[in-house]
Amino acid sequence: MSASLNFARSLSADTGTRSPAEISRYLLSSYVKRMTGRFHDKSVSCLLGEVLGSQDYNEVAQRMWRLRNYRRLEKHFSWMTNLLVAMSVVIAHAA
Repeated sequence: MSASLNFARSLSADTGTRSPAEISRYLLSSYVKRMTGRFHDKSVSCLLGEVLGSQDYNEVAQRMWRLRNYRRLEKHFSWMTNLLVAMSVVIAHAA
């Protein structure tokens, strides 16, 4: 348990990440952008609003979050998006 907490703290300190939810928000935004060529903030905000249980989360809130945070997170977590894209390609070809 303490090893997990230490890892989370070092990850946060090294990347400026505020929470695992922030990484998840980045991954969804990044994956959608990579797969479609656009951010689709309206659609992403609907998905996030459902997951977060917040009906107030909308396209404007998502766009503002993305403009403030996307580049910073991209530096550290783009490898995760690459992995998600690769997995989706494998799954699509296996079907």
